[in-house]
Amino acid sequence: DASCGRPNITDATIPDGVTAIGDWVFSGCENLKSIVIPDSLISIGQYAIPHNPGIRIQVSPENQVFRMQGDCLINRKEKTVEFGFDIQNIPADGVVTGISRGAFAGCDLPEALEIPGCITYIGDGAFSSCKNLSSVTILGSDVTVGFSGFRHCGNLNSIIFRGDKIQLEEDALAYNRELQSVTFYGDDIQIGKYAFNG
Repeated sequence: DASCGRPNITDATIPDGVTAIGDWVFSGCENLKSIVIPDSLISIGQYAIPHNPGIRIQVSPENQVFRMQGDCLINRKEKTVEFGFDIQNIPADGVVTGISRGAFAGCDLPEALEIPGCITYIGDGAFSSCKNLSSVTILGSDVTVGFSGFRHCGNLNSIIFRGDKIQLEEDALAYNRELQSVTFYGDDIQIGKYAFNG
């Protein structure tokens, strides 16, 4: 039983036969250090896994949907990163095309971040509250940044979009008060409301 707000939980083994875990299921488990995912699990809710320092995720080799690459949890079916700490572990060969909601939210990322060209969708809040981020370069030719994708990254100073077609959804870059430079290389740019709010 690993429900919200249980700080004493340090290890969680999801029983075989469980097919889904819900949103925020391990939220508040601030001392959680390891999660074991069985072969039966095919769905993980948003923000289900906390970005606790040093947390380890072990996926059954028989699982047909999820696998680990470095510290990134990959959804093979959806071709997305569900959770991670280091974006350098994202495969650049097209196996992954999207970054899921909250996948790197609040992470201690390097100051300069380069998102590979295979990524076409950056989900809602995917990089929100990443305080260390200073500059971001997004290499994809056709990229959508979801709601609050880079919201409230306190030190974000510049972001470069290399692609021809870019869509920023609502609040995509909101509340970045240090942001001084946004560069678009393409000419098909769609900017949603409040994209630069705050």
